[in-house]
Amino acid sequence: MSDADLSISFWDKVNVIRGIFTILIVAGYSSITALFRGSDGAITWGREVLHRVARYQTGVLSLKQRRWLRPTTGVALEKYCQKQSIPLETVQLAYGAKIHWVGDRSAKKAILYFHGGGYISSLVKGHAVFMRQCVEKLAGYGENTVLAFVEYGLAPEIKYPTQYIQGTESLRYLIREGYKPSDIILGGDSAGGNLALAVISHILHPHPNIDRISLSEPLAGLLLLSPWVTFIVTAPSCRTNSNKDYLIPNNISGVANLFIDEIDYNEYSVPLSADSGWWRNLPAKQTLLVYGDHEVFRDDIREFSENMKEVENLTVVNCQREVHVACIFDAEFGLESMDMAKTVFAWLGKIFS
Repeated sequence: MSDADLSISFWDKVNVIRGIFTILIVAGYSSITALFRGSDGAITWGREVLHRVARYQTGVLSLKQRRWLRPTTGVALEKYCQKQSIPLETVQLAYGAKIHWVGDRSAKKAILYFHGGGYISSLVKGHAVFMRQCVEKLAGYGENTVLAFVEYGLAPEIKYPTQYIQGTESLRYLIREGYKPSDIILGGDSAGGNLALAVISHILHPHPNIDRISLSEPLAGLLLLSPWVTFIVTAPSCRTNSNKDYLIPNNISGVANLFIDEIDYNEYSVPLSADSGWWRNLPAKQTLLVYGDHEVFRDDIREFSENMKEVENLTVVNCQREVHVACIFDAEFGLESMDMAKTVFAWLGKIFS
């Protein structure tokens, strides 16, 4: 997306300032009321405040305003890598996607990662921070690993199935670069988890509109962090967790409509609609599915996990009192790692062994 696409009017800027001011008021109010959160709230007071503020700002600022405030994926990674003195190399791929190599390009192992953001938002610092923590954990296990972040097209300018094509091409690119499938972890959170599952579905059942890709062997691992498995928000947890999670259920369908038309709902785009047989012979040696007990997607992800019962070496963990993609959220704000992050770190220890 060009810089021109990110420009906003004078009055939009005024409204951003007004929105930030009201967010600060909400933060002050929440800092008091969060003291009385009870067992239904976040584990810590600080998380409770941040969850409430994040939930509020989503409803205050428009998509255009949020994009103006947030750098593109490429710019965000450039700033992060410069500050941390980490090597960064960007490669342009077919169909408009980019690969951002973060770390040691000579590493023989790679994590191919699709960031979340509802297909409408770019990567945030928390993605880079958490995934670098994963690389550091792998180093502790004796594995030198490089990160490959995929910058895919954002809706509503770019819509389904383009992102799925870009995801497939990014995996094809890594293999052509000499990485064996057994040396690759494929991962994603939220919409990125949806994209990772779409690539897996395409490998298992080639999509008629996407160039076929076949693997000579299974991937080392499939990492799914609170994946977006359905665009329909009718599960009970969408109601019971609406004041616990930072996602707003009423906004989710609108965001989905920017990415995909309902006529295109199928097993590729809506993983929850696929039966257990669809996932048979899933091409990954190990699969980890984690989600938060306080997230609005909880019941959908739980049902999805039951549909994956035929997947070998599948680990599913419901993280108590944690929200949507809590490990990324915590990394964004420099919070201590909780169960979701610790589960991922422990799982990484058995991937390349």
